[in-house]
Amino acid sequence: MLFCNGGSGYLGFPGDLTLIGKNTAVRPAGTGCREKNRQKGIMRLRYKMKKLFLGQLSCLGAAMALYAGLWTMLCEQIGMVSWIGFAGCTTYFACGKKGRQGIKTAVIVNGSGVVWAWISLFLGEIWNWSGNTIFLCAWISYMIILQAEIKVFSFIPGAYIGCFITFAAGGNLKAILPALFIGVLLGWMTDATGTKVYQWIEKNLAN
Repeated sequence: MLFCNGGSGYLGFPGDLTLIGKNTAVRPAGTGCREKNRQKGIMRLRYKMKKLFLGQLSCLGAAMALYAGLWTMLCEQIGMVSWIGFAGCTTYFACGKKGRQGIKTAVIVNGSGVVWAWISLFLGEIWNWSGNTIFLCAWISYMIILQAEIKVFSFIPGAYIGCFITFAAGGNLKAILPALFIGVLLGWMTDATGTKVYQWIEKNLAN
């Protein structure tokens, strides 16, 4: 439906134009709203980009990339097994604790798994009878779950990680223990560095 508003000489559809006054310039209705929405969209985009590239996970990822590269290079130079270290690093992040408490938890539960697996390998060598593998596997699986009744051993996946590492490395404790411990420290260093960088960004680049 066409209409004529107040003698301004404009003939059109309702809502097409906003008349500011007689014989004055007109502008489309809703221009201000569109501009506000555009600004909001830009702000949302800036926030998402900041969160993606400068967020806490991004900072942790950058720290992990740095230390992972250095760790791999070190292992190539001195002959350590890099994947064992990454298993220790995984335990640190997975245990849900940080700082000294995270290191303590990861070392204890990983170490317990190493012990159970080593005992199983040792007994498997001296008990040479059919079915010993089945029995020993069932026994250490039961013991790993049972020990979780003690608070310091409550993170069960960490114990299994230590156990799997030991079996995979053939019970070679000289190769397992140093790399596993350094791996836990690798996780702590990544956590501490990434957190510090993120806190600095939030303080200095908040806007």
